Amino acid sequence: MGYVLAAILIISTVFSGGFCRSHSFLGPEFCSGGLEGPQPIVWSRPCRWYVDCVRNDDGSLTAYHEKCPRGLLFDPVSKTCTAAAVGSGRVRPRRMVKRAADPLCDGKALNCDSACKKLQICADLGDGFQTLTSVTCGGSTPYCSNKVTPASCVSQVPEDCDSGFKCLAEGTIPDPKNCSVYHYCYPVGTTLKDAMGYCDPGYVFSSELEGCKLRTSSYDCHVATCPSGATGLYAFPSEPRFYVVCEAGSPIYVLKCPDGKEYTNKGICEVVCKKAGRFPNPDVPKCQGYIECLASTSYGPPYKRYERKCPGAQTFNPSSSKCENNYTCPAAPAPPPATTVKP
Repeated sequence: MGYVLAAILIISTVFSGGFCRSHSFLGPEFCSGGLEGPQPIVWSRPCRWYVDCVRNDDGSLTAYHEKCPRGLLFDPVSKTCTAAAVGSGRVRPRRMVKRAADPLCDGKALNCDSACKKLQICADLGDGFQTLTSVTCGGSTPYCSNKVTPASCVSQVPEDCDSGFKCLAEGTIPDPKNCSVYHYCYPVGTTLKDAMGYCDPGYVFSSELEGCKLRTSSYDCHVATCPSGATGLYAFPSEPRFYVVCEAGSPIYVLKCPDGKEYTNKGICEVVCKKAGRFPNPDVPKCQGYIECLASTSYGPPYKRYERKCPGAQTFNPSSSKCENNYTCPAAPAPPPATTVKP
């Protein structure tokens, strides 16, 4: 009985002309049956309101309620808005095409880009979140973080941020531009990946500790510097185990000397004398040589470095600091597996 009354109400409304307006109960089913494009609400006469059946990407149809401009009516025959008085002056109806949501917004009003440099400001305009504008983080808050709510520009590098740092050696590597940031480079298959970390406020990274230490003066902050416009290999100031690749005056890569060696003004990694004595020479195979460090009597480094060879078949024993006949040289460690730089 209820359906009958509803049908009578709709029929009476149509014939009374009251149906010639927007109705919220005209849902997607109005566009069923293959209807596509502008469609009249009332088929018997012109009406200012009409429905635009728009095809979505998935093939479904969505009904949009539209209204002709003032002075025009929707003609059910031509399916255009026409001049009400003379039946001419047809205009092309406005089509509301549903847009896909902007992936940069990720369904949120505020969202950071993958490089952690820009903050996307978005709004839901009825067809998913769309970008209104974007702000580049800078100054004291140069990084964008989705780890805070809402997303915003912050002073610390987010742990999940793509820093753009390329690992060229395993281990803990200082950041070339920020002394409070470090990179732990580890192999995954044949690729070196970066797990970035950062020190708490007031602390700086120490390669000697391979961790953070309290900053007591400006000298504790070590960053790479390159000569103006220079391209090549240069020492990492106050970090003798590391050196940098400079390109056009900017440090782009950080490299690490093998254990026990430092980058010198010769442009190579070598054992550096820090006290007098005899020490193993890692560059001579089978312990057949050693490095002798003697106190310097001239201006320059406090110790001079000399490479010596053991006589005959003798090998250098680091425990006694002598060449001996019966000392068995430990087997050289296997070389690390070949790795490729993470793109």
